[in-house]
Amino acid sequence: MRRSRGGRFRPAALATALAAVITGGAAPATAVSPDQCPPAHFCVWEHNDYTGRFFSSSGSSPNIGAAMNDRTSSYRNRSRWWVSMYLDADYGGGCIMQSIGPGGASWMLPADINDRMTSFVIASSPLC
Repeated sequence: MRRSRGGRFRPAALATALAAVITGGAAPATAVSPDQCPPAHFCVWEHNDYTGRFFSSSGSSPNIGAAMNDRTSSYRNRSRWWVSMYLDADYGGGCIMQSIGPGGASWMLPADINDRMTSFVIASSPLC
């Protein structure tokens, strides 16, 4: 640690060194925002508060893929279309909730539909 003139420790240097020891040198977590979702896309995140794994698409997805299947906990619709989420691949199993309108977002899905989506349709009108 560096000493300032007069032989005293610099508080900022001490705080930085202490933080590195406590965290094992790991960088602090970066805040995530729903603005991570690109314009004209529908985006989903693995966890509440738009955190965790992230998936983005400008078109319908018959299968969101193994990385996000049954793992959606928050979403944002930045498209000008309606989005309908389904339980199963190829838009099967029924809708998990009402269609999401343009600009719709939720930082936390209700417990009964959390982590249940496998596919979604982007359409000009609501399907659910």
